[in-house]
Amino acid sequence: MRVYRIFAITTVVATVCVSSALSSPPSVSTRIAETEVMVWRCQDQRAVPRTQYSVSPWALPKSHAYRKWTLGVWQKRLTACGKALHAHDVELARLRYEQDWQTWLPDKWRRIGICETQLNWQHSNSSYEGAFGFAVGSWDAFKLPGYPDAAWQASPWQQYQVALAIYHRYGFSGWGCRGA
Repeated sequence: MRVYRIFAITTVVATVCVSSALSSPPSVSTRIAETEVMVWRCQDQRAVPRTQYSVSPWALPKSHAYRKWTLGVWQKRLTACGKALHAHDVELARLRYEQDWQTWLPDKWRRIGICETQLNWQHSNSSYEGAFGFAVGSWDAFKLPGYPDAAWQASPWQQYQVALAIYHRYGFSGWGCRGA
């Protein structure tokens, strides 16, 4: 009976020790390695070169302070990469939206574009350019900073923004197809 009690007590103590060891937080070296991998995955998504580490996390000096500092450096890299990835995603979404003119172009402007150029966003001849048939001088006068030099090179969104600027100044009188 005494042997059974010693065995039972040993089993309980071993179980408690193993379970507490399994539930303890990972070592700083493990957290560094996991953070490095997350940084690299983020960099792969952004298609930028991976940040190299100078030494394996397990070969770092034994100083706990140095390992914590290294972990902090990699966590900052992860945060920066995540922010850049988010900004990149936002920019892509904006560009997709600007190109998807079927979802945002009002019917009146659609009819004007169809009447002027068959809604050909790359329309260009010696006098008129873009889907709304901008006179070259009008495009130059109303385009926003950073917009292309020629209307036919601009995105649908940029062409629409310039058309709105002309409309706000002159109404629909600037278009031969104003009655469309």
